[in-house]
Amino acid sequence: MNIDRLFVQGDLNAALEGQAHRLDEEIDKAPEEHLLQVDDDQWIAALVARYAVEAPELRRDDWWIDPPEDVRVDVSGDWNRAILEPNKPVYVPGHRVRVHTPFSGEKDVFKSRPSTWTTTFPIASVRDGELVQTIEYPADAPRDVRAEAEGLLTLVERYLGWARADIETFNGSLEQRARTAIQRRRERVRHNYDRLAKTGIPIRRPEDAPKTNIANVIVRRPSPVIPLSSSSQPIALEPALANATFEHILEIIRPVRSRWNAVPRPTPAWARKTVARYS
Repeated sequence: MNIDRLFVQGDLNAALEGQAHRLDEEIDKAPEEHLLQVDDDQWIAALVARYAVEAPELRRDDWWIDPPEDVRVDVSGDWNRAILEPNKPVYVPGHRVRVHTPFSGEKDVFKSRPSTWTTTFPIASVRDGELVQTIEYPADAPRDVRAEAEGLLTLVERYLGWARADIETFNGSLEQRARTAIQRRRERVRHNYDRLAKTGIPIRRPEDAPKTNIANVIVRRPSPVIPLSSSSQPIALEPALANATFEHILEIIRPVRSRWNAVPRPTPAWARKTVARYS
């Protein structure tokens, strides 16, 4: 368990300003449609509820204590003991108890220093929803646990009172800050639209732009369906198409046949022998 001095890890007002800056960023990043159409009062109420800070409130009536643990306690700083070497730790049997005090609100407030503070800071550990004070003492020198616990809580509550004053001021400024940020963003958007309108070019969002029409002459037609037939049933041509095809083939064959007949060819030997036998 980490035991630290509370209210020393930064400036509370600086942390609150960081929270307000996040509110400004949400407004700046909101879509334009939302910005131009939203009901201001409803949006501002939602923003204030989201970014307001709840100061912690101790619930002292609900505090409780752990059973004591047996531990070794360093008594080197106890001047009432006869210690030969005070610069070295001297351990004796003792006890450790932890006092738990629940709280409501945001635990990060315990980290930051409010605008009002003293040089004495409370020492405890902060868990989710509870403040834990650890008290150790020698077995032969018991301490008043209740008095010490009450003393710590009184000091914590004093700091929380100072922090609460800073937080209330911050929370009270959120509504006006949100309204101003919305108005400024809306003015920037409208001013930009007005400036673009002066160019004379129509403003049109991509989803509102007309679709490009493709001329019918360049639309690709589907391929014709070829009729199927078995190998024993060839595709029958129309008579006119059949005659035209036959005449076309003859026109191709006639000149080839004429050239073939005009070419001299030698008589084969078997033909010459046959002619000589019967001549």
